[in-house]
Amino acid sequence: MADLILHHYDFSSFAEKPRMIMGHKGLAWHSVEQPMVMPKPLLLPLTGGYRRIPVLQVGADVYCDTRCIAEELERRHPQPTLFPEHSRGQCEAISMWGDNALSWACGRYATGLRTDSLPQEFFDDRSAMWGLPPSVNRAAGVVTRYHVQLVAQLDWLEPWCAGGPPFLLGAAPSLADYAVYQALYFLTVNGAEVQAVLDPFPAVRDWMGRVAAIGHGRPTPLAGEAALARAREAEPEAPPAGDGSPDPSGLRPGDGVAVMPTDYARDPVEGTLVALTRTRVTLRREDPAVGVVHVHFPRLNYRVRGA
Repeated sequence: MADLILHHYDFSSFAEKPRMIMGHKGLAWHSVEQPMVMPKPLLLPLTGGYRRIPVLQVGADVYCDTRCIAEELERRHPQPTLFPEHSRGQCEAISMWGDNALSWACGRYATGLRTDSLPQEFFDDRSAMWGLPPSVNRAAGVVTRYHVQLVAQLDWLEPWCAGGPPFLLGAAPSLADYAVYQALYFLTVNGAEVQAVLDPFPAVRDWMGRVAAIGHGRPTPLAGEAALARAREAEPEAPPAGDGSPDPSGLRPGDGVAVMPTDYARDPVEGTLVALTRTRVTLRREDPAVGVVHVHFPRLNYRVRGA
């Protein structure tokens, strides 16, 4: 089996989720540090233009978005499971909250407080992702609004973490823990002023400590050039099989398609459709730097259209 290669950077809260999942499963993996902002010349040949972090690479297979990455890590390494006690539905629903409303509040609040210490390139890059003019003042101006949104959600989480089992859904950690923790992780890497928002929530802090103690497994550094070479030397694996029913989109394997997120960084990735299941879309792409690769995306929160 090919090695696991995670393209990420330490500051990324979304990358913390797969890092924690690999710790949960006790996995060895290779760490490729990617830039926080564009350009990303050692990532885009793999993804075909998808710029978001993290990205998981396994040989010539490339998995985009933490939802797809979590699904693939569970498929390849099912034990210990991310879904103890048949909790997949609960985990996925809680993940939608952690990945979206909670992450958004944490990110906007922390970034707004850190405008004096983040480089202008960061704001230029994030504005381009959203299709807005760059504005440090805009980021600083929403701090109060997102402080209110964040504290309201922490107020839900505090009694959930207090006086019950050690993790959100019971005695064992699950995907729910990692999806919620990754959002709050962003508060912990942005300095004492940002972290202070957690002070009125001691049970949340205690729960975060239990999750953090799980760690990140066994990472070893790998150069981005070496990761591209590994893709070039490998062949994509057989794609996931669907359930045999026609897809509502009418698209079929062999069609030219484009895939893009529906929220932000809507850079389309074009290729030949290989597989379309209820949860995943797989494209075949070719690039001189990596050869033939399969790029995998989740169906949820992604648009697939004919190219």
